[in-house]
Amino acid sequence: MTRAYKVVITSFFMLMSASCAPRSGTTVVVSPPPFEIAAISIPPEIIINNVPGTLTVFWQGNPTPPLSIDVQHVRCPEGATCRNASQRVSIESNSTRIRYRCVWRGPVTENYDVVLGIRLLDNAGRSSQQSVVRVRCVV
Repeated sequence: MTRAYKVVITSFFMLMSASCAPRSGTTVVVSPPPFEIAAISIPPEIIINNVPGTLTVFWQGNPTPPLSIDVQHVRCPEGATCRNASQRVSIESNSTRIRYRCVWRGPVTENYDVVLGIRLLDNAGRSSQQSVVRVRCVV
């Protein structure tokens, strides 16, 4: 499914050279990225320093293989071990599973949340939007 967006170019583009800038009021069709994250399934909670939980990332569109998933920690509490990761994934099923483990250094006394930013990158150098999710880590 392809979406088209109508963008009206205003006078701020007049700062560009006259040879490459469209005239004010010109309509330009801008295409969305060729793929995007459609949903992320997250376990209700993951036990700290135990078996990893599984997050499933679903996407739609047509990335150029190979596809990589990039996981960044947006928020990580002090005392938790948070490692950013990137890995290659298969594109046959329009979804992929990633394993996430909650790790705490020292004695664990309370639950905590981590916030992850997840995006997909294809071989053509294109990126999906970043989707932000919260993972609940429990004692």
